[in-house]
Amino acid sequence: MKYMNLFSHTRREIPSEAAEASYQLLLRAGYIYPLGAGGYAFTPLGERTLQHILETVRQVLRPLNTQEIRLPCLQPAELWANAHQTPLCHLHPSERQMVLASLNEPALLELARLTLRSYRQLPVFLMHQTIRWQLDAPPRAGLLRARENPVLELYALTGDTKLDQRQDPPYNLRSVIRQVWKTIFDHLELPVQEAEAEPDTPAGEFGQIWIYPTPEGDTEILFCPACGYASTAEAARFKRTRPLQEELLPLQPVPTPDCPTIEALANYLNIPQSRTAKAVFLNAIRHARDGGAPQKQFVFVVVRGDRPVNETRLKRLLEADALEPAAEADIRAVGAEPGYASPVGLHRALVIVDSEIPETPNLVAGANRPGYHLLNVNYGRDYQAGLVADIAAACPGDPCPKCGEALHAGRGARLAEWTQYQRNFTRRANCLYLNEQGEFESLRLGRGRLELGRILACLADRHHDEHGLALPFSVAPFPLHMVVLNGKTGQPQAIAADLAQRLEQAGIDLLYDDRDESAGVKFNDADLIGLPLRITVSERSLQSGSVEFKWRRSTERTLIPLVETVDRVIQYVSSTSEYSCL
Repeated sequence: MKYMNLFSHTRREIPSEAAEASYQLLLRAGYIYPLGAGGYAFTPLGERTLQHILETVRQVLRPLNTQEIRLPCLQPAELWANAHQTPLCHLHPSERQMVLASLNEPALLELARLTLRSYRQLPVFLMHQTIRWQLDAPPRAGLLRARENPVLELYALTGDTKLDQRQDPPYNLRSVIRQVWKTIFDHLELPVQEAEAEPDTPAGEFGQIWIYPTPEGDTEILFCPACGYASTAEAARFKRTRPLQEELLPLQPVPTPDCPTIEALANYLNIPQSRTAKAVFLNAIRHARDGGAPQKQFVFVVVRGDRPVNETRLKRLLEADALEPAAEADIRAVGAEPGYASPVGLHRALVIVDSEIPETPNLVAGANRPGYHLLNVNYGRDYQAGLVADIAAACPGDPCPKCGEALHAGRGARLAEWTQYQRNFTRRANCLYLNEQGEFESLRLGRGRLELGRILACLADRHHDEHGLALPFSVAPFPLHMVVLNGKTGQPQAIAADLAQRLEQAGIDLLYDDRDESAGVKFNDADLIGLPLRITVSERSLQSGSVEFKWRRSTERTLIPLVETVDRVIQYVSSTSEYSCL
């Protein structure tokens, strides 16, 4: 590819709209261009990088006999009857109602239902390229928070998570996925951290994510440096200490003027916040799958005063699409008083308490009248709950659930994930197969996702210096950048043209810069674009029958005999194409 024909250009200055380092690097190198708020076009440089990431994934997944499919974005509305998410929008063609899909599981399960019959066909691994929409993402935040992001989905359809019982330990799906992601990121030279995660669907059984540690990421994690435990903030667990047991004391109203918050209440009564019961009022929103009006359910949540509510876990518990703060009118309608509320004496309200509440005696809670609280409120004696569950969120400093050491906070960019679905999800879609006993059984579905756009951003963040990108061979749009320093004799141009032709005939893609520009401009552009290897053809090097080799990550320059150039390049490129597969 001649540089003059490249559908892209570099920028000398840092774009004012780019705050993230990775965004600046990719814009300056001409890999992406912003088109509208939060939307990005990938130039040939960016698209070739994405394709090389995909090729890495294909090579790693080949031992699993992974097959590629393509699913439509426009899908029949009836496929979404049991979906755990609403489509982007409903369309009404004359023949039948259609929807614009926001995810692909409904179409995939219909395809599996029509295709898979017997356990002999299992397991099946399917790969699908698609778009992940994040319409609420902030504009101008780069690829880490783009509103439209290219992703690769990996689906596993199995009869059991243990794919081969003969191995010790059994060859199970979870270990396979871990090895797949590890191999991919090792080859991309991206350090990632595996962490527990809440499944992104109420139908999920468990979830895992792989994040690239960076303060610019949108995922908060809690981790333990002592034992290696890591989890998203939403899924993080902590070791609960059993409260000291004491005699249950009688209820006692007490005046608490101007104490509508837990902090004010604890200060007024001179007690720790852990001795109070905090009331949180929410509406659980469930969208109608047919596009109708959403349904609301008022929920009264009780956690210990020093604990925040884990709304992600609560949303899954309620199988809700969203949670929103309840209005004061909704709170008073059930007999509660905003700022002084408790579950004592409530009616027509779903009360959900954290599992710590029944074990903690004599808490202080609201009296459901302004300016008063109740001392010695006890679960079971004074009130009951519709649900008792672990809904308190973990915080930095809480004890690690594995070793008891303090949890630390960090941030990262979510690059990959895995969600294992509950079996009743495929059962509702009538996705069945005949097992070895000749009986119908529902398939097991697992879904992985690789965030290709985010991976490109993290590659830029990881592989750069003060001059620009410095990408590894595995993902660079071209392995070789050949720069010609034009001389008076025309010899460098002629020799470089012949060398470029021989390299291309040998199967080496290269970016060939024969522009009529100064050496400084060409070298600056080469550093910005960040290809792994640079060859410079100049009159000075040709005087000794050589060309200059320079690795992008090194300051050293080496003269290589011209006759050895093609063989040397082939050697360097082929040595980087080994895949450590499953």
